[in-house]
Order: sequence, then structure tokens, then C-alpha cells
Amino acid sequence: MKHALTCAAALLAVALSAHAGPQEQLTEILIDASEGANPSVSFFQGLGRIGTAQVNQAQVKAAIAAAEEQGLAVNPTLKSMLNNVNALRIENGRDVRIRMSKETSVDLAGKGWAHLKQDVRFRVSPSGDRLDKFKGFKLGKSKNGMSITPNSIVFSTRGDGTPIATIDLGLFVGKKVIELKRGTKKAELQGITSTLSQG
Repeated sequence: MKHALTCAAALLAVALSAHAGPQEQLTEILIDASEGANPSVSFFQGLGRIGTAQVNQAQVKAAIAAAEEQGLAVNPTLKSMLNNVNALRIENGRDVRIRMSKETSVDLAGKGWAHLKQDVRFRVSPSGDRLDKFKGFKLGKSKNGMSITPNSIVFSTRGDGTPIATIDLGLFVGKKVIELKRGTKKAELQGITSTLSQG
């Protein structure tokens, strides 16, 4: 009997999760990203699980607040970007489109800047470890200096367990591999733009 009740409870939890709205799903993604050893992959894998959905500005802010009510600190770079989102749409868990309230430059903890136009688009791989097809998104080492649209960003893990990102910055700069701090609650993108000065 106890086993039957446990199974029933598990099935109910799965059913409720499957029927959670996009706002609740975004909250879960933010929580996973805050707690995970590799927040970027956790976040993008989470977007892939949503399938096709859209959240508006009020829902994005509510998702952030709900995550923080659980005592979690949404990573600052991600929160800074999301606070300027008018709408976020995911199609088939792969194609992401973000409508910003204005063009936005995000300080990546003193290690560079992410520049976002009002219309930002990119594609997420099914496994959540590769981003490409960027539009309206550039990386630069200063707020007003030169910036580059990456061809792709690939997240992986070395044999010793260290998370890394491989950024393809095009023909003239090439590919850069950077180490990501294990277990950090800061966005991995904070380290990406530091590679621009090494090109």
C-alpha cells in the first residue's frame, strides 16, 4: 500500500510539472541555474524543456521574485538582462527570441560587456550545451568599444570536472577556451569577454 501511494504521489508530481505554466517553468529554470554546478547549461537545458511558450515582462519579473522567495540569489548577470525583457519566446525548445525594452549593455562583473539589441535571437542545441545563430547579441571588452557577434558558444566539462566554454569568435579572433568556476553562482558569460583581449 505504501509503495502504491508513493507511486501515485510521484505520478501526480510529474503531471503537475508537465502542466505548469511558462512562468512557473521559468522559475524552476532559474532555481536550477542558481543551484547547478554549470548554470549556463542548466538554464539553456531548461529552456529546451519548455518546448514552445512565451512569457511577458510581468511574468519574467514574477518568476525572478518567486525564485528569490525561496532564498536563492538569481545570478546577477542573468537577472540584469531579464529585468529588461519585454517578452521571451521559445519555439520547439530551440529557437529563442527575446524582445528587450531597450538596447541593453550588461556589465559582466568587470570582465567585459554583453550588448543586446531590442530584438535578440539565438538557437539552443537539444542538449542545451551549444548556442549559435546569434542576432542582436555581441560581446566586447568595454561598454563602448568594439564588440563581436560570436559564431557559437559551446559549454562542456574537462576530464577533471572543470566546466569550460569554447567560444568561436570568427576568422580573425578564432576559438577561445575558458575555464568556468565550478559551482559558481555567477553567469559563465562573465568569463567569456575576457578572451576578447587575448585574441
